[in-house]
Order: sequence, then C-alpha cells, then structure tokens
Amino acid sequence: MTQDEIKQLLSIIPNTPAMNLFHISDGKGEICSSLKELCKQRDYDYDLVTIGEENLQSLSQFGAKKISYEQARYNHRSKLYDFVFVMIDLESVPDLEMLFKKLYMIIMNGGKLLILVDKNRQSINNLDILLQECNYVAINEIDISKTHYILSATRLHGWDSH
Repeated sequence: MTQDEIKQLLSIIPNTPAMNLFHISDGKGEICSSLKELCKQRDYDYDLVTIGEENLQSLSQFGAKKISYEQARYNHRSKLYDFVFVMIDLESVPDLEMLFKKLYMIIMNGGKLLILVDKNRQSINNLDILLQECNYVAINEIDISKTHYILSATRLHGWDSH
C-alpha cells in the first residue's frame, strides 16, 4: 500500500478516546508501522497478530503475536475491539466463514471489520454474502486504490444468532 492509501485507510478511524484495534497481518510492515504510530499518538490499544512463524519475525518489531486459524479465540484477555483489520491473503485462509465468525466474537457492538481485498483476485467472490451469513451488517466497499478496496462490515447488537 502507498502512503496515500494508508492515510485514506487510517482516516476511517475516528479520533475518540480509549479505542482498541486488532490487526491480522501477513507481514506488510508499512501499514503496521502506521497503525502502531496512530495508536501511540491517540493512546489506543493496538494488538497485532500474524499467522505462521515466517511472518512473526518480520513483524516482531511491532509487537506481533502468533496465532493459528485453529485456535478457539483470537483475542487476549477477553478484550473486545472497536476495529479489526484483516490484511492477509484471503485465498490462503482454510475456512473464511470460521475466520469471520471468530472475528465477530471479538468485535464490540458497533465495531467494524475492515478487510483489505485485492481487486485482481477473482477467486475471492461473494465476501459480502459470506459476511451477512456470519451476522455482519452495513457491508460496504471503500475504494482506496486501483488494485485494492476495503470491505467494511459492522457488528450490531441483536443481529447475531449465537
């Protein structure tokens, strides 16, 4: 992502106190650096996680922790998050529905799920339908570049069937 794209993405986050951000990354350090700096400036909590050892080494400078798709929950200390950023290769996820359901459990009511989607990946279709099936609402595409868009989805109280 370019610096302009990162700025556009970060503009989604309101400047309100005591926000919690959760970020799943596959090793792209520039967005991690920008998110960590924003959280430091605004005194937000920033939890960065990655899948696999190979990404952990490149993200260790940002305090990344390793998780696996198989673990029951992704959050630490039962924390709920205002924003969850998913910036991984979605094609590498073994079960997207399970990933979105697990993320749903860690997002606070009114919180946002923000997924970076490559426009050139034809194999990732119908994400909006999958998100609806996982009880997300207000699903929108935010065009940020010629190659990527952000898919935004919200968790709202009373909409889930859990």
